[in-house]
Amino acid sequence: WDYWKDIIEEGLCIELFKKTDISRAYVPEFELKLKIEELKYLALCGKAIFHNHLAIIEHNEKFGYINEEGNIVIDIQYDRVTDFKRGIAAVKIEKYVAEEYIKETGDWYEIKYGGKWGIIDINGKYLRYPQYDYLEFANDDIILFGKEGKLDLDKRYFIGSKWGLMNYEMEIIIPAKYSYLTLFKNGLIRAKVEDESNCPKWGLMTTDGKVISPFKYSYIYDSSSSYMLANINSIYKEINEGDYPQWDYFGGEWGYIDNTGNEVAPFEPAYNDADFRIQHPMIIGNEENEYDDDDYDDYDDYDDDYDDFYTATSEDSRSF
Repeated sequence: WDYWKDIIEEGLCIELFKKTDISRAYVPEFELKLKIEELKYLALCGKAIFHNHLAIIEHNEKFGYINEEGNIVIDIQYDRVTDFKRGIAAVKIEKYVAEEYIKETGDWYEIKYGGKWGIIDINGKYLRYPQYDYLEFANDDIILFGKEGKLDLDKRYFIGSKWGLMNYEMEIIIPAKYSYLTLFKNGLIRAKVEDESNCPKWGLMTTDGKVISPFKYSYIYDSSSSYMLANINSIYKEINEGDYPQWDYFGGEWGYIDNTGNEVAPFEPAYNDADFRIQHPMIIGNEENEYDDDDYDDYDDYDDDYDDFYTATSEDSRSF
């Protein structure tokens, strides 16, 4: 073992180690121990490996957790996990396995899907048994969740999930009754409902569940400032410009909402958001006038990257 330990101390990572032509053959029995030692070594080098004194460990395409001494304290059994945060983590065991051909690489990959997310504490005890289609640790105080959706076996994700919000004490703040919830940079919640004709409408809420605007907007753009761009009766459609087709909102009436849910001025017609911003560049004064291109993401138009977010945030989760 001292020989293998020396390899780790020299900073030679596992994947490189497997492929390196060295005098002794790679021994699979040592792989898990090597991975643990590598994590400990990276932590000593200043990498943020441990969270709440626990780190994710992968072995044979399953995940568990080790402590700072390198002991496995939560069994390696999950297909997807997140780093611990405030004493809790999201874990998931998938239900189905399929193979998918990747044309770009010419390889077949095993895809796992269809499981539910649960929440565990640092002892591996379930605080919420697996029941969630989606989980998002939105910030240090709130967790957004989607549940009771229907699994689309072709697309391999859940559709029609109902969204709610809870805190880190597992107390439900907003019941799971909305079509979608997301946390804005300015701390407000954007919520979506379906009207009588199944047309999506958006409104604003506070993180304690108080509704501060009517659910009448076709879309409300994310913002870190006190003002948010919104539209009414706009149509979300694809535009083909160059090699990369894009989706955007067009037509309808446009304007700004403040952080109390009030419209700053009467909404007026515009071609799209860019056109309206050009017409009204000073309406928000010196505050930021920004939004994210990714803000168009919606679980009805699902992006595979979204499931890896908890899913907490994509960089915090581990999955195969």
